Amino acid sequence: MQALAYKVRIFAKTYDDSSMIRIFPRLRYVLLILALLPLSLERGYAQTFEDYLQPDRPEQSEGVRITAPGRLQVEWGIGASSHAKMAGLMLRYGIIQDLEVRLEGIMRKRGGDTPRFTNLNLSSKLNLFSGEGLIPAMTLVGYLSYAPDFQSRPVTSDLCLAFENAVTSELALTYNLASSDGMRGLFVVTELSYTPSKRWNCFVEYYGNFRTYYHPEHGADIGMRYALSPSLELELCYGRTHSSYDPISYASLGGTWRL
Repeated sequence: MQALAYKVRIFAKTYDDSSMIRIFPRLRYVLLILALLPLSLERGYAQTFEDYLQPDRPEQSEGVRITAPGRLQVEWGIGASSHAKMAGLMLRYGIIQDLEVRLEGIMRKRGGDTPRFTNLNLSSKLNLFSGEGLIPAMTLVGYLSYAPDFQSRPVTSDLCLAFENAVTSELALTYNLASSDGMRGLFVVTELSYTPSKRWNCFVEYYGNFRTYYHPEHGADIGMRYALSPSLELELCYGRTHSSYDPISYASLGGTWRL
């Protein structure tokens, strides 16, 4: 997903833990259950890790994994850039083996304006090759997008070829070659991801958008994911885009849940 990325402000509220336990005696048992929960999740993980999540957010690149037939995957994100606050939701559903359909909606808020819908994307993702040796895994993604802000061309279509090579058991190289802005530009992404354990994944990537009618844009981001279970994970990302105007910094916080 050519992710629209965000900068998140997280507000924390602190409490006096000891006074809370005195007021709520049973809270200590709740805390004990929460402390033991990761151990039970780890046991479930050992049995199902082969079916782990690979969401198409928060980074810019498209991954190569396809949602299994009959499964629904929900991906959401909130945050802000230097210019706006945003929220996005994507639904992915496996139709048959090696084919999924996706529906994504994005809302944006600039300054004191009222939040409003800015993008609706319908896409499909088809597995072309699972990869073998030096030959990468490959998928093809087709997009049909509606952006009401662009009155001259509110509906556009684009294509993306996504590739992935396993460098080692922990390192993977993902790269995309895609059209952009309704076949009027070229969007490229290169991502290196590191998975040191079943729960943790981190990544760094470069992306560029080259258009015939506008100056090129370049950017980079870093991020991480933490899996609470094989079907639930949290994600955090920070990046910066450079164009002919001022650079834009952004960050996002989100999650993925597979049903």
